[in-house]
Amino acid sequence: MRLNQYIESMKKIMMLSFLVTTIATQAQTVTHQQIQGKWKMFYFSDENGSANVETHTVTINEKTTEPKEEVDILYEDIMNQAEDAVFTVKEDVVVNIVQDEEYKFAYKLENKDGNSYMIMEQNLDNQGNPRVFVVDGLLHLAYDSRKLDVVYKRIKE
Repeated sequence: MRLNQYIESMKKIMMLSFLVTTIATQAQTVTHQQIQGKWKMFYFSDENGSANVETHTVTINEKTTEPKEEVDILYEDIMNQAEDAVFTVKEDVVVNIVQDEEYKFAYKLENKDGNSYMIMEQNLDNQGNPRVFVVDGLLHLAYDSRKLDVVYKRIKE
């Protein structure tokens, strides 16, 4: 009887921990101070799969509706472009340098429903404004409408 009680208690503790972690990562506001600095793309995922830029590895979802070969080529291209790319947040401006091309735009943070959104002066590729959060020191730009999460690692200066 004691073993069953212990198992049930552990299940409840694990479920509570999972719920708290899920809520904490889904609803998080950030400040300008938290995202200031230089960042490098570390990882990205979308509905077709994911890619780790640092290890140069690709995982393609089994249920992707796109041809897997095309997804693999696209991910490889993105990873190659990201190798030397730098994403800089300074005050209210974002500068993204990709393949020696500089993309600069103003932004503001808007908090809504427990989340922060990066509202950009120009909406690149009609992707919408990303939800912004920091988990374990990694900066996430989550484009919920496209199920795209781009994760950046801070560059130590």
